Amino acid sequence: MQHTPLVSRCSFIILHRLQSLMNNGDARLGLRAPGQVDAELLDTMVHNGCVSFTRRVPLGGSLERCLSFQASQLAQNGVKAGADDFLVLIERLAVDAEVNGAAGALPRALINADVVTAVQLYASHFLDNAFWYVRQLYADVSLAHVELAEQLDALFTAVFVLSLVALAAFYYNPLVMALDQRIKHARFALLFFPDDVLRHVPQLSGIANGGAAVAGTVDAASPPQAAGHQQMGVRALPV
Repeated sequence: MQHTPLVSRCSFIILHRLQSLMNNGDARLGLRAPGQVDAELLDTMVHNGCVSFTRRVPLGGSLERCLSFQASQLAQNGVKAGADDFLVLIERLAVDAEVNGAAGALPRALINADVVTAVQLYASHFLDNAFWYVRQLYADVSLAHVELAEQLDALFTAVFVLSLVALAAFYYNPLVMALDQRIKHARFALLFFPDDVLRHVPQLSGIANGGAAVAGTVDAASPPQAAGHQQMGVRALPV
């Protein structure tokens, strides 16, 4: 790597960082490792990277070629091993190109043709299909999490609404009824206050006016003589 130019070196650093994120995740970025996401995804990453050829019509290559490609790297060790091998081959190409260029030779004439072919096949056939399958697995798992979150949200909303209904039915409704009864009793008690007192205390007069209907009902139900005696009794109360 000492002959690799600065731009290539930075590119390798970025590629290795992306590879690390793909293989191990990053809690700070909210990315989980494949083993934390799905068992099938983990199997694809570390065991059988050729399974994508059984789930998709490939744009190039075949399952048979994937099983034997690069000493069965993808087939036996998964997408992770294939990506590692791909980066190693790219680094070899970069170093060879730099060395040959410094020697004044045409890099294309001296670069190992087998390495170039392997890189091209990785990029266009095998890793292309493997990464497509990995993306599909991530998408399916993410969609399942979204659906679960929506179901939980609907469940929590229903529980919250039912809690409000139960609170209103078993707590607030009896409380309001009890307060209403107390107010009615208070208004009825004000009927026994003399008119002079009610006129001098506006607050009591307002409350008493609220119970006018009750008073009218009581007066209508009472005989005239009883009402006269009641009024006389009230008037006789000391002010």
